[in-house]
Amino acid sequence: MSVGQYNIIDDDVIIEDGASVGNFNVIASGTIIRKGAVVGNYCEIGKNNDIGENSIVQGRIRTAANCVIEKNVTLKYGTPIMSIYPMHEMELDIEMHEIATRQEWQEIQNVFPSTFIGRYHSRKHTRSK
Repeated sequence: MSVGQYNIIDDDVIIEDGASVGNFNVIASGTIIRKGAVVGNYCEIGKNNDIGENSIVQGRIRTAANCVIEKNVTLKYGTPIMSIYPMHEMELDIEMHEIATRQEWQEIQNVFPSTFIGRYHSRKHTRSK
């Protein structure tokens, strides 16, 4: 187990042998970080999360409460992860869409709540050049 500096980790968080936590993270109560898992820097891990074996949570990830990240999963930098409570299994069909206009991007932003990640992306990546 390796834990970096300047983390805020609740007392009942379980970090198994072989797991690694970077710097400047906030990890809430009830969370389990399984063996071989890596939590990068500047992450906010919500209550009662389960980060699976050998999974990688790259930097600046924010999760809601009660999220389960299966084993051998890599979450890319800046991905917000949310859970719907009560948790239940359901099959989802996810389609990728390319945002063609600024108007479509504004409509998407109006649907989702603003997070520190959303504010960062909306300012930095949608400026006209």
